[in-house]
This record gives sequence, structure tokens and C-alpha cells, in this order.
Amino acid sequence: CCTRDGDVLEVTVQDKNNPNVLCQGHADGELWALAVHPTKHIFATASDDKTVRIWQFDTRVMLARATLPCEVRSAAFSLDGSHLAVGMKDGSYAVLLAKDLSMVKTACIRKETLHEIKYSPDGKYLAIGSNDNFVDLLDVKDDYTVIGRCAGASSFITHIDFTEDGNVLQINTGAAERLFFQIPSCKRVTPSRDEIAALKWATWTCVLGADVDGIWGKFERTDDINAADTALGCIVTGDDFGKVKLFHFPCYGKGAKFKAYVGHSAHVTNIRFSCDKTRLFSTGGADHAIFQWRVLQNGHTPEAGQPVLQDESNDLDDSLDLGEVDSDVERERQTDYSRSIGKEEVVAKAREAKQNGDLLAVSAAAGPRVKAPEDGLLLAYVHGYRGYDCRNNLFVAGTGELVYHVAAVGIVLDRKTNAQRHYVQ
Repeated sequence: CCTRDGDVLEVTVQDKNNPNVLCQGHADGELWALAVHPTKHIFATASDDKTVRIWQFDTRVMLARATLPCEVRSAAFSLDGSHLAVGMKDGSYAVLLAKDLSMVKTACIRKETLHEIKYSPDGKYLAIGSNDNFVDLLDVKDDYTVIGRCAGASSFITHIDFTEDGNVLQINTGAAERLFFQIPSCKRVTPSRDEIAALKWATWTCVLGADVDGIWGKFERTDDINAADTALGCIVTGDDFGKVKLFHFPCYGKGAKFKAYVGHSAHVTNIRFSCDKTRLFSTGGADHAIFQWRVLQNGHTPEAGQPVLQDESNDLDDSLDLGEVDSDVERERQTDYSRSIGKEEVVAKAREAKQNGDLLAVSAAAGPRVKAPEDGLLLAYVHGYRGYDCRNNLFVAGTGELVYHVAAVGIVLDRKTNAQRHYVQ
């Protein structure tokens, strides 16, 4: 049987009071919050259904669950993994014990959504970015007291990252700004290009900057990519078109080559690598699905019966460094329906604009375009079931396996081994 909360249960006549949980997931609302433990094989998710959940990705089971008074939009583990901080839509945050999700502290610091949250690499501070256009800095050892505010953004905060020494914080905003602040003074600074290049970042989840220009299509809007994370010399992004894309990192020059993977049926809201870099997790906003991807390194090919969902890269024109657009969406945006326009004219206009300085030139360090990364991703498991607004969408096959769909993936689940087979076409 299935529930509105996204659970699939197996109930036997002999023991009807103790159902076997076959599948669990988030329910109504959007799913945005995702965090990975710094040392253990666990990760956390939280959503608009007001629940926070801890998952173990090896066994693919949920370890803990807590319900909060408000919708949750961001999450982060502390340096030692003992605390899980979450930001909510009403401007309040909560700090939970990671082992059982019991409450440590909660407070309201803003009037709007706390969209981004992150601990400093030394564990001293917690930075919280809000839709009020501020980043608040909290002292972890002083009972999470607010000690500073990073001001100056003209729009809501979308991403934040600390340098390795924790002395500088970079933020991205909804107005496509990239700003820098000294920590803990929260003083805004304007470093030179060379000074920015010399900074060493503890994490890179921002989507703006010379190092990640390549994740953007040549004519793409700056709000189409929702999340990013880096590992193993690659950067992975999640976008508004339901795609997970894999690029080289650093990734200079707009329109870089990539590998793309499908499965989500809505915008991909968050992306994170596991602590050991063997897994990648992605969350879908409206599909409420949590995808586990296996990271395939150095061109490793999947075993038989485990096909890659979609693996593609663009053959762009390296000599012009302009090339064709990267997707049907970009092609649609560039087309002027008031008159006919051909590919040659588009390329000529792009070249002319670049010569006039109207397009961002490719960094000199980029050189010619390289092919897409040899590393790849393979869908390993999907958490979730859509039951809050659907009916009659789960079946039992003749083999005893369960057949259902999550997001844009058809799933066949072995009830005994908890293994899944996935179909996207």
C-alpha cells in the first residue's frame, strides 16, 4: 500500500501491525535542502513538507526523521558532523543533533526564507543567506549568537562559499552578483582579478565566477542553474530543465562541453557529492525525488544491465570558439520569429559582438575547448514515491517486483534486496 507522505508499505495478514517499509520520500511542496555528512556515509534532506530526514546511502534506508514547525529550504552539517543546521521559510533556523534530530536551538533572525546555510571550514561560524538580501554570521561556540551581517547585495542570496582559511566569504545573488566579504568582520571587499585567482576555496557551490563561466550556455539566463558542487576535477550542476550536467573544473569560457543526465521531471534544486566522492546526490523541486548517482571515474563503463541514462556532449566549433547553441532551449531563445535567421548569421553576430566586447571573452587560461570529462554518472537509486496527488500508480509484477514511477523514471523494485532497475524511455 502507498501513503500520501510518499511511503510504500508491505503489510502481511500475519503481522498487519508491523508493516515493512519498502520506500520512503518527501511529500507535498518543493524539495530544496540537501547536506552531506563530512565523514560518514549519510546525507540529509528537508523540504516543504516540514520534515528533516537522515539517510544512509550504502543501505539506502532512512535513519531518522523529524518534523519542524515550518517549511525547510536549506541544510548543512557542522565540521564534526554532530550538528545539522537548517534554514526555514519563515526566516528562522534550527540546529539539530545529527544522531537523532533532537532540537539544540532555534531562533528567528529574518523575515524571509533562509535559502542558503553553511559552516565555515574551521567550524567556528555558521553563515546563513536569506531572501532579505543579507548573510548573517553566527558564532557556533557562543550558542549560535549572531555576530555580524554581510550587507550590500541587491537581491536574494543564492549561494555561499568560504575560503580554506575561513577568512573570506563569497556569495552569489539573484541579480547575478558575485560579492566578497571578510570574516568575521563581515566587511565587503573588492579584490582584484589576481587576488581572486589566488584564493583557495574550501568548497565551490557558487555558480558565478571565471572558474565556472563554462557551465553557462552562451545565451543562457543567469537563473537557469540552481546548484553546483565540485570534486575529482569536475563540477556538476542542476538546472531548471531537469538535467544534471558534468563539466571539467575549472570550466572557463561560456558554452563548455559537458555530459548530461536525465531523470528528474522538474527543476533540479540541489547537488552534492558524498564525503568519499563515490556518490552524487540530486534533489528535484516539484518531483520531490532524491537521486543517488554512482560516480564513474576515468571512463569506467557501467556493468551490463546498468545503462547510463543519457550521456552527451556538444561538438562545438573550436576554431571560432562560438559554435552552436548547447540545447533546444538556447536555440529557441536565440531565434527571432519576426524574420528568418540562419545559423551562419547567428555565428556572425556572436563573433561581431565578441569583437566589440559585448560578450564575455573566454579566459586566456582556457585555451581551446577540451572534450567533456571522461568521468561519468550512473543512476543507482531513487528515493521517493508520488502519492500525495496520484492514485493507482504502483503495481506488482508477476515476479513479485514492484513497478512504479518517480519523477521521469520508471522503477522496478526488488522487495527482497531493495535493488532498483531504472527506465527513462
